[in-house]
Amino acid sequence: MRHLTVYQRLAMIIAVLSITFFAVSVAQVLVLRDTVMDERRAAVRNLVEAAQKILAHYEDEAKAGKMSPDQARQTAFASIGAMRWGEYSDYVGIYGAGSADAGVTYVHGNPKYVNVNRWEFKDSQGRLLIQDIVRTARSGGGYDEYMAPRSSGGQELRKLSYVGSFGTGDKQLALQAGAYVDDIDAAVFHRALWAAVGGLAGLAVAAWPGSPWLYWSASGSAAAWLFRLHRPAAPWTN
Repeated sequence: MRHLTVYQRLAMIIAVLSITFFAVSVAQVLVLRDTVMDERRAAVRNLVEAAQKILAHYEDEAKAGKMSPDQARQTAFASIGAMRWGEYSDYVGIYGAGSADAGVTYVHGNPKYVNVNRWEFKDSQGRLLIQDIVRTARSGGGYDEYMAPRSSGGQELRKLSYVGSFGTGDKQLALQAGAYVDDIDAAVFHRALWAAVGGLAGLAVAAWPGSPWLYWSASGSAAAWLFRLHRPAAPWTN
């Protein structure tokens, strides 16, 4: 690099910094998305577990004789149906999973689906969505991804959900709570944007012509060469 001028070295250092910043940013975004996905997975599972506790509470009330079993279920459904979160009022869905009521929608963000049997409902890809949710609940629960519109309607979007179960036999219920991948990507973009602003600010400071670090980096080799050139010779000894 001795044949390069100081300005050429400055340009090279800025180019290296820019490439490094881009590579690190891409890696951070990928890690960030995994982190946000894990957060959403935990959040939707917690919501299903909260709904299960509500159902268990009112079931205990019925066993104690404080209300009828049917009244306990309806009160629990009303409480769970009031649970909303997020910008688009996402919800916990509850479906019948027993042999007699499989596919009946008991709780949903869109009132028109309540008490409607949607066992044969298919998404835009031809998937029997409610049947898959009930099947997952019957097998012990777990995560699933599918296409579904928001509660307010509109086009179907990719959704990450956790499915749980409550009750047994003909009283079994399938519980589902999910997060739309579009919302997850929006959260990742928002966090990545702020990280990028901070990184670009640091890069700008480092690349500023008056920056001591940049001046030292560009002229360090020249200074070392001048030091060696003018260093006094060591005394001659036998």
